[in-house]
Amino acid sequence: MLMEILSKNADLMLQFMSTKGELIMNKNKKSSALRKIHAARLACVDPLNREYGFQYLGKGLYSANYVGTEKVPTMAIDMYLRIYYNEEWVDSLSQSELCAVLAHELFHWELEHGERCKSLGYDPKRFN
Repeated sequence: MLMEILSKNADLMLQFMSTKGELIMNKNKKSSALRKIHAARLACVDPLNREYGFQYLGKGLYSANYVGTEKVPTMAIDMYLRIYYNEEWVDSLSQSELCAVLAHELFHWELEHGERCKSLGYDPKRFN
């Protein structure tokens, strides 16, 4: 029920949820992929939503900078908590799939994969 109410007021919700460090491609209009990411991250941390249960990832989900790019085919995260996403790919996902992918990417950051890769001198593309 909460998601139904929020989806009806998506523009208002996105304005309310915008974080200080968030990268927005166009200040007046967010891409549909970024809107979808915002809705998915809200669903991930909603304590009433038993489907996802990723409340403990809330800090990372809301602290991350989201960067739309065609340089990645799907989604990626770096050690500085920047989540890169391919807009077309994100648009092709359901909300539950996107929530799972966001959680997956945040686990890379939480487990310090980027820092470990750098400290070992590995190529990040091959390390992943």
